[in-house]
Amino acid sequence: MSWKSRYWIWAVLLTAAALRLTGIAWGLPHTYNGDEPHIVNLAVSFGAGSLRPYAFKYPTLWPYVLFFMYGVGFVLSRQTIGQFVALYGWQPTAFYLSGRLLAAACSTAAVWVLFRAEKRLGPRGPWAAALIAVSPALVEEAHSLKPDSFMFLWACLAYLFALRAFQKGERRDFWALGAALGLAMSSQFTALPAFALLPLAWALARRRAPLRWLLEGGAAAAACFLGGSPYALLDFHRFWFWVSMHSPAQLSGMGPWSRLGVLEAVAGNAWGFAGLGSLAGLAVLAGAWRLLRRDARLAALLLLPAAGYLAV
Repeated sequence: MSWKSRYWIWAVLLTAAALRLTGIAWGLPHTYNGDEPHIVNLAVSFGAGSLRPYAFKYPTLWPYVLFFMYGVGFVLSRQTIGQFVALYGWQPTAFYLSGRLLAAACSTAAVWVLFRAEKRLGPRGPWAAALIAVSPALVEEAHSLKPDSFMFLWACLAYLFALRAFQKGERRDFWALGAALGLAMSSQFTALPAFALLPLAWALARRRAPLRWLLEGGAAAAACFLGGSPYALLDFHRFWFWVSMHSPAQLSGMGPWSRLGVLEAVAGNAWGFAGLGSLAGLAVLAGAWRLLRRDARLAALLLLPAAGYLAV
């Protein structure tokens, strides 16, 4: 890596970190984000002695990580259980702020992983990492302790391992790809469409890989998903109830929308991922067109999962 590249990526990472840390304590000690209390309550509930979740609104990997972090905080605080519980009940800022800081760290780390993935495509500079670093949508998510930033980190790692599997076709890359995908879905259910990366990397790889490597990657994905959310299997009935449940209020809210209206909203969100009115959407289309002309197989690997996600 040249010195110019080093300066580039450090500037991008520092910018990403600064944006994610600025205003990260917003609203505290009040909890204006409606999803944050659910996640914190779930993580704290594991302290009662059981890792069984009382709800499957989210997978459990992220609440388990928060529970471990809170446990370390409890040990270091040298407080009694009663004092620690009282702290959570009356002064919960530390519980929320520590989770937000961890989410911001994951989001910043994802920028670094994306830069590593870009390096495999040639010495062009961290343009995609720079776009992700300043994306308002991702910066906003990093200001809450929802699992989205954690999932995004695993998704970026999955793309990195998918590129390695595509370029080198080694067995360990398929294992790593499957593991990253499993951990991404164990962080947030919305990572499911990214699983298209695994068969695409196998089918499009420059060096033909045995079918068993694809199956092993799938097994690694399943193992890592269940490792992070074991009660999806151990309590499958409740898990399936939650993931298949549709809120009547949500459905009635979508009632006035036509298919064309939904398509326009989704396309608008995709185009404005780096800010409404930004040139990022145009940059993606231009880059996709150039990549299609230069390397159609690589374009299929990078673009089809995103296209499938938008279609869903």
